[in-house]
Amino acid sequence: MTPKQRAHEHLERDETYDAYVWLLIAGDAGDDEAADQADMLHEVDQVCDEDVRLAELQVALWYHHGHNVARDDARAAQHLPMAAFAWLELPTIEELHADPSLIEQRDRIWDEAVAKFGIPATGDRAAVAAALAKIFELAGWPATLDITQSLGPAMPDRPHHLHHRHVID
Repeated sequence: MTPKQRAHEHLERDETYDAYVWLLIAGDAGDDEAADQADMLHEVDQVCDEDVRLAELQVALWYHHGHNVARDDARAAQHLPMAAFAWLELPTIEELHADPSLIEQRDRIWDEAVAKFGIPATGDRAAVAAALAKIFELAGWPATLDITQSLGPAMPDRPHHLHHRHVID
C-alpha cells in the first residue's frame, strides 16, 4: 500500500492527523498532489498548527529510525525545522510589526534560527539524533516514548500537545 493510499484510508475514517502524516511521506516521495492535499488539510483547519508540528516530528522520527519508511536522515532533517518550531528563536509578531525590514530578511532569520537550534542542513545521523533528543528534552517527553504509535492528534492539555495514548512520567 502506498503512503497516499494509507492517507486516504485514514481520511475515510476521519483520522485527519494520521492522514496528514502519510500525505507528508507521499509528498516526500515526489507526489505533488499528496503534498497539496496535506497543505489543504492545514489550510481548511482539518489539522491545526500543533498537529502539523507533531506530524513533522513523527515523520522525522520515522525516517531517523526506519519505522514505516526507509531510514533516511536527510529526509528526517527536512522535517526537523517545523518539528522544532516552538523552540526556534524567531522574531515575535510585535517585533515584525515594529521592524518591517525583518520580513525582507525572513529566509536568513529562519536559516539562522534553524542552525542555532542544531538542526543539520544535511542528513548527518548524529546531528539528527541530537536535534530529536533536544526536542524531546524541551517538550518534557521521555526518551523512551513509543514512536511506533501516533503522536497526535494534538491534545491541548498535554505537554506540547502529545496525545493521551502516551504516558509521560
